[in-house]
Amino acid sequence: MKNLSWYGPDLTDAEQAAADALDLLVRSNEATAKRVASRTWLVDGVTEDESQAVVQIQRLAVINSDAAADIAILPWFDDSIEEQEWQAVQHIQTIVKHDPLLFQTFKRKNWFFDSITVAEAGRLEGLSKIVDPQGNGTGAGVSVASKVVQLGWFNSPIVGTYQNQLMSELATLLARDITLGARVAGMPFMADSIESHDVGLIRTLLELRG
Repeated sequence: MKNLSWYGPDLTDAEQAAADALDLLVRSNEATAKRVASRTWLVDGVTEDESQAVVQIQRLAVINSDAAADIAILPWFDDSIEEQEWQAVQHIQTIVKHDPLLFQTFKRKNWFFDSITVAEAGRLEGLSKIVDPQGNGTGAGVSVASKVVQLGWFNSPIVGTYQNQLMSELATLLARDITLGARVAGMPFMADSIESHDVGLIRTLLELRG
């Protein structure tokens, strides 16, 4: 951390969190740690978002060091860090914990590779909730997530708000009834462009399911 101008005895909370995460990252993946420590956005100071980026990449490295290394070389991790970018890394932790192959299907897609918008971070959040709909670490929805990542609209730039809304509703349905949610995920309409009536269908099922 000698190249970090801000590193010293009197660190802010954000700086301390980043320094601690870097120290842990060095122990698990030195190459990725060096890559992260050399980013311009980290060398010249640490904002809350930048600190969180280091913390989340370190946590990802504990789960899957290859995924962390992949993230560390992406264009959007090279430039300034925004909130939705470290949140994306946070969501990826859940995804790769339960099935690293899910990450492999989209890590080079244009929508993910070049930049992360708020909507794209929302897509990753939706996928993470489908993977683990109960939020209890069991990953009960992995098989459904495997279907979702193969759909054309998931692998294309986000258009409108319905895609993310559908993923959120599907995750809720899976949490209540994993069998019904899996059946819905395999229905033909899921492969088409997602419209408001598609989201409405799942909401209706949720109401009927109770």
